[in-house]
Amino acid sequence: MNRKSKRILVYGIVLLCVFGMVVVYKKNSTLPLVILNAVRFYFAGNPTEDVGYAPVSSKDFTVSVLASGLTAPTRIALTPDGEYMIVTQLTGEVFVFSRKNGVWNNKSRLAGKIDTSVLGFPPEELGLVGAVFSSDYADTGNIFFLYTYKNSEGEIENRVSVVSLKERFGTLVFSADPEVIFTANVPGNFSHQITDGIGVSIEGKSHLLFLIGEGFDAKRAQDLTLEGGKVMVIQADGSNPLGVRPYPSFPKLQAVGIRNAYTLAQNQYDARKRVLIGDTGPDIHDRIIYAPFF
Repeated sequence: MNRKSKRILVYGIVLLCVFGMVVVYKKNSTLPLVILNAVRFYFAGNPTEDVGYAPVSSKDFTVSVLASGLTAPTRIALTPDGEYMIVTQLTGEVFVFSRKNGVWNNKSRLAGKIDTSVLGFPPEELGLVGAVFSSDYADTGNIFFLYTYKNSEGEIENRVSVVSLKERFGTLVFSADPEVIFTANVPGNFSHQITDGIGVSIEGKSHLLFLIGEGFDAKRAQDLTLEGGKVMVIQADGSNPLGVRPYPSFPKLQAVGIRNAYTLAQNQYDARKRVLIGDTGPDIHDRIIYAPFF
């Protein structure tokens, strides 16, 4: 078969696929999007392709206890400049450790508190779980907090708040009261809730990519109308994200089918900046997902 014939064959297959998608769309408006995303992931390449890792020697670091007496610490995050370390507690407190001349101060200071209206663990796993620096932190000082909140009716809400950090007397403090920018449209649960995220830039604007568990209701993970069991993305003010969206009718959705993922990270050694997600199964089948989101 010559080159021209091959080209005609490829064009024919593409047109046939498009026609098929149109027919399917009339019967099920979400199925074509699912198929397109499956094709996208299929052609994402080998997870190890174009990935390199710098070797680490045990001689390059030491391990020691910096501080103790914390109550259910949930997340540790270093500021982009490496001068401060944020430590969150399930009960809502946000502590800051400072570093001077390469040495960490073992005395923390309280930067502020996120109101969760719950006691934390025990008896429940509810509370402040995630702390994510915005992609433009150097300019804005913004940090996102991911947490569960129990409202006056006893319902659990998955929330995201944002606040700007500012330096004061050698530490970081909240510059104002945190602003709630996102509340999921479906109630949460005592576990399998909102957890972690990363700050990303889309079309030059700050966005937050984050995880929400399915709250022990597996059907949520595949229901595009429910903000549970998903990877989601919003702008820094909570509005819909910019750029081409995988689910145009539900622009905040980035991926579906998440059970109870606790952490995600963008692989800085990957030239394609793919994202790793640590998702947990019920008793077995924990998994690591490697996704080309951007």
